[in-house]
Amino acid sequence: MKKVIILLTLACFIAPQLAFGGAWTLPKNSVWAEWYTKYHWEKWAFGSDRDPGKMGGPGKDARGWGWSFIPKVEYGVTDWFTLIGALEGKTSTYKEYVRPSSWGPYSKTSSAVTSWEVGARMRALENPVVLSGQIKGIFYTGYGKNKVPELYAGNDALDMRIIASKKFDTKIPFYVSGELGYRLKNRRVCDEVPGFVEAGFWPSNWLLIKSEIDAVWGINGTGDLSTEKDYAIWRIGPAIELLEIYDMIVNKFTKGTPKDASEAIIYSVTRGGKSLTFEAQYGLTFWGRNTDASQEVVMKISAQF
Repeated sequence: MKKVIILLTLACFIAPQLAFGGAWTLPKNSVWAEWYTKYHWEKWAFGSDRDPGKMGGPGKDARGWGWSFIPKVEYGVTDWFTLIGALEGKTSTYKEYVRPSSWGPYSKTSSAVTSWEVGARMRALENPVVLSGQIKGIFYTGYGKNKVPELYAGNDALDMRIIASKKFDTKIPFYVSGELGYRLKNRRVCDEVPGFVEAGFWPSNWLLIKSEIDAVWGINGTGDLSTEKDYAIWRIGPAIELLEIYDMIVNKFTKGTPKDASEAIIYSVTRGGKSLTFEAQYGLTFWGRNTDASQEVVMKISAQF
């Protein structure tokens, strides 16, 4: 874990405009696409009392790890209305390293494409903050619930959020964004209140350093007790705008004039311009209930055209 944190911290200081989401919408007829990959690992889990304990109970030395991927796409129907879609797949492994010899080894791996989603984001306000509403349907594919380890709770969901974002064009530009919503679920799975806050700054026009907290609160009494879950994940890392680096190289050899930071970052209301962005994050689940105390490394590559 220490090596991962050190590498990402170094990347922040030696390593854009579309590396964050927020309330901003796409310009009309623009397309944004992203490939999201996450590797996670854990040996602790939060119980129903929110206290961390060893996975699988005492004396088993159980560990878990796995991958997930999410291709995403967005399309700007108008400057204030953006369509969104995504698909999620996962693979997960659970292994117990300490067991009575008479029991034999125990290791299980499962994989599935678990869900897909479609929805829209609509901008309602430009000043003093960009304010948008977002709604999306999340649909279970039928795969992932009856597996060991389980990959999905087997429900569909309606996710509704209000998102507020603000960019500040100071000497070192920065932004803050927050969202709060309600996730309505079926099939006796508990509803949730999702919350998300992020902030970042641009030390140069090709580098964004950002941090975020991604949290979910399960609503008691809205589903079976076994489906109640809370978690809060902290993430940090750099995002590198590759087209800005390309422009700097071209300008250096053609003696052109590079763009200043106020021109290189996003427009005040829409996420404007072409981009090619690489992002890396380290994440830690620092609080939760009925969930794994995971660590994670996230990699993203995205483009707008």
